[in-house]
Amino acid sequence: MAPTAHKESTGLNLQQNPITLGCVPEHFSGPLYLSPSPSVNIKSCPGETCSQLLETNSTSINLSGSYTNSSLCWSVAVAPDSKIKKLQDLRGGKIGISRLGSGSHIMAVVLAMQNGWPDFEFVILNDINGLIKGVNEGTADAFMWEPYYDKKVLSMLDTFYSPWPAFMLATRTQSRFNIPEFQKYLKTCISEFVDNFESKGLPLLVEKKDVFHYPDSADVKTWFKDVKFTSDPHLVQRSSLQHCVDTLVKANLIDSKLLKEWEDANGKIVERICQNVTFE
Repeated sequence: MAPTAHKESTGLNLQQNPITLGCVPEHFSGPLYLSPSPSVNIKSCPGETCSQLLETNSTSINLSGSYTNSSLCWSVAVAPDSKIKKLQDLRGGKIGISRLGSGSHIMAVVLAMQNGWPDFEFVILNDINGLIKGVNEGTADAFMWEPYYDKKVLSMLDTFYSPWPAFMLATRTQSRFNIPEFQKYLKTCISEFVDNFESKGLPLLVEKKDVFHYPDSADVKTWFKDVKFTSDPHLVQRSSLQHCVDTLVKANLIDSKLLKEWEDANGKIVERICQNVTFE
């Protein structure tokens, strides 16, 4: 597929100094692959390499826009023969997570908060293979993951949604490129993908099964039914960001005392970490 040309007005020659856009190689990154630009170098970043990429030669990161407006659906996965038969049985249980600070960790904290439960006991099991092994061998009672996996090795106990949009745009604080212009490019990518999902988007995802995790077209179509990509990437939901900060404090990933001291000196963190956005 020929790349789509986009007019850039950044003060940089982006043909010689392209923007590097790191994204997780999963189906939700489809719009970025459908409408490539010669000025945007897409870098596949499995795991934590996206954050590592942003941190290279940079001391901090800003949020510079939204990618989706919808939340991500998470499932509560247990072993097929688990004694856990309903969600309430998990209260005070052992939850498998890939690592501290991961989505599987944060969403377990959210689940406990939503149900008014005490904190779970967390068991670090590294990746999806370790998590599957953990619940089947009794190391953990359950774990949180997207609801697409082999039903022969896992049973879906329940599903719930993150209380914030699933994906956002993060940039280096010292980025030199024109962020509003890049937001326009992102909007073009999303529009092209959404407007032509059946004819272009879905075939692209299935074709690139070596890139994306879900080559099965039925799973992909089911996932995208619930996904609402943003129609305006520069808009950001202030309340969702604050909820996220509050959850990170609850998960002990942000020290509440240090946060208060920082905000007393610098202002609200949700406003200070954003750049070139409009709050809703």
